[in-house]
Amino acid sequence: AIAAPRRLARPMVLASSIPAPSGSIANIIVLADRCFTTTTKRRARVPNGTGDLLAALFAGHLLAGRTPADSLARAVAGTDVALAACEGREELAIAGNLTAIVAATPCNVDRTGTPPD
Repeated sequence: AIAAPRRLARPMVLASSIPAPSGSIANIIVLADRCFTTTTKRRARVPNGTGDLLAALFAGHLLAGRTPADSLARAVAGTDVALAACEGREELAIAGNLTAIVAATPCNVDRTGTPPD
């Protein structure tokens, strides 16, 4: 999960929806010298655009001056809020839930730099 982003030779790479143990998925930020990982439950069905939403939230939090780890934690949490709001629907429920999505309580981040296998 970490080798491919490092081959891109970019200062920071966000990788999402990486299969992880126990029926979960991981999202990681890979930096030159470390990475940050979050895991969240895998949902049976999600609408298209969740990766785009995650990337937009991550970029927005970075531009607001947050660290990469905090930006990842907030972006994953916001994406989870959007997914919970659209359960069983074909499209993401962003417009009516934007405040909750942006202000979502950050999820836990593995700050040890250990990526999922």
